[in-house]
Amino acid sequence: MTSAVRRWGAAWCVTIFPRHGELGSEARTSGYAVEIHGELDAASREELGVQLRRMLEFGAPITLDLTHLKFCGVAAIEEILQVVDLARHSGVRMSVIAPDTLAPYFALSEDMRER
Repeated sequence: MTSAVRRWGAAWCVTIFPRHGELGSEARTSGYAVEIHGELDAASREELGVQLRRMLEFGAPITLDLTHLKFCGVAAIEEILQVVDLARHSGVRMSVIAPDTLAPYFALSEDMRER
């Protein structure tokens, strides 16, 4: 059974689904699927960053799904990219699923990191 945790701001919410894997005979969380719904703008940047950084503390892989967003402003994109960079430096695997409208920003960021 998968349980979800919801946290939200005024115009957005984040739902966290633990993914379970097996380690020997003990079930353990093998990562997290994080869905963000609603609208992200400059006003939501700080709280968004706090929530995503908390997820990094678990050290488990994270899949961030942005496909449910109605709007995502530049400030929120910058915050997400900073958290992705922090995850990379912390050794936490973090992948982003972005809708076609946002995918170029994340692809450009990845290209710049590789240089």
